[in-house]
Amino acid sequence: QSIDGKIALNNGNSHYINEKESILYLHCLRAISDGVLVGVNTILKDNPLLTTRKINGSNPIRLIIDPSLKLSNKFKIFKDGNKNIIFTNSNKKKKLKNTKIIQLPKKNFTLNIYNYINKTSLKTVLIEGGPTTLSHFIELKLINYMQFIISPTLIGSGIDSIKLKPITNLDKAIRVNNKISKLGKEIIITLNLNS
Repeated sequence: QSIDGKIALNNGNSHYINEKESILYLHCLRAISDGVLVGVNTILKDNPLLTTRKINGSNPIRLIIDPSLKLSNKFKIFKDGNKNIIFTNSNKKKKLKNTKIIQLPKKNFTLNIYNYINKTSLKTVLIEGGPTTLSHFIELKLINYMQFIISPTLIGSGIDSIKLKPITNLDKAIRVNNKISKLGKEIIITLNLNS
């Protein structure tokens, strides 16, 4: 993300805010994760592969939150043979390649997804985005660690990296222990959300 907290321009353009080293680092994070989780808008806007193609490493299972089951086989994630799990609360009947569709109740949807994942063999899940998906998991305190890879770039207006609900008092702000590392021209801030 940019130093002012943006992950894309208002028109959705995000290629690339971060440097090559950071992209490789992200692929390394995917390689050590059992699953990578994104919301449907990430797929609709970016059409990503969510693989480890830039390094030697295993591809994580892709976990997609698609409440209305909008996705179709035209997206890249359905064309490479890697496994996908889609979480939905839609009754639509769809066949998506290499994909298991899990229908969950709309009420407490994010918590239902978390509980489903906890019952599988997936022990480490990387929540890669977008802002709404990430924010839901933060607000429910379902994330252990969070990393921001910050580019020394000012964008101004754009899409924020997180979208937490407004608070009325700074006593309600989330304050956590952190560690700062350098990666080329960029910095990584690691937050321990259990602290």
